[in-house]
Amino acid sequence: MAKLYLKKAWNCLIIGFIGSIASIIALIQPSPININIDTDKVAEKIAERIPGISGEQLNRLKEKVTELETALKEEKSGNTQERKEALEALKNGDAGKAQELFKQRIEKDKENLSVNYLNLGNAYYVDLKYKEALEAYNKAIEIKPEYHGAWYNKGVALGRLGRHEEALKAYDKAIEIKPEYHEAWLNKVVALADLGRPDEALEAYNKAIEIKPDFHESWYNKGVALTTLGRHEEALEAFNKAIELKPDYQDAWYNLACLYSLKKEKDKALKYLRKVIKNGYEDLSHIRKDKDLDIVRNEEEFKKIIDKL
Repeated sequence: MAKLYLKKAWNCLIIGFIGSIASIIALIQPSPININIDTDKVAEKIAERIPGISGEQLNRLKEKVTELETALKEEKSGNTQERKEALEALKNGDAGKAQELFKQRIEKDKENLSVNYLNLGNAYYVDLKYKEALEAYNKAIEIKPEYHGAWYNKGVALGRLGRHEEALKAYDKAIEIKPEYHEAWLNKVVALADLGRPDEALEAYNKAIEIKPDFHESWYNKGVALTTLGRHEEALEAFNKAIELKPDYQDAWYNLACLYSLKKEKDKALKYLRKVIKNGYEDLSHIRKDKDLDIVRNEEEFKKIIDKL
């Protein structure tokens, strides 16, 4: 089975960071003139801190950075030297400098302390200083208890620290404040999966899909969760829905091959395995060790497929 995109802490980083980087840029944006972010460079800087990131996930990250650049160009708010410098630090991946700039804003801008502490936490988070990030998020919440973004980012930091029960409570608080908070529902799944509560995780997936039914990764992850629970027919429907939304979704095609193998439908398993490899799937080491493919591993056709890689 291909990776569950929202499982384990490293992927939590992607979701948490998308939210965090949006908050950072919202604070440090310059005037809407002459904003040109090297989106590939920014995304690759982030990706360097995420072990095992796939090409699919890197492309998604680049899309998010592009969206943020567009938002910056549409923003009408004012300009300060600190904002310019912080944006430059962000572009260059200099989290340490960003931390110092946000500390300065905490001293100078007392009217926006909760936002400033949130962004200080974000700068620590990018620098992998999760305890410091958590302290900053707690300060933001202390100042503004109904700050759903701070509760959400607190959950992300707690997840990185392995404190999954507390992370779950933080996501629940964010959802209590903002019930349609899609990202919080998705990261609630992460916490529930880490706590070994798959049935509850599946319920959270369903809620996330209800809020945003066209988000292909939710359908994909729901398929993985259903497969784990042995609900194969429902898993097939979920993977096919993910593919309907994103026809070039390689991991979803691969998981169809795995699922048919688990169902002992060899011909279909080999059919989808051929398709995904033809479309560019190249993780030979994963295919060789993936136990979900054990049913077809000794088939002559399987060996031919492997030999082509």
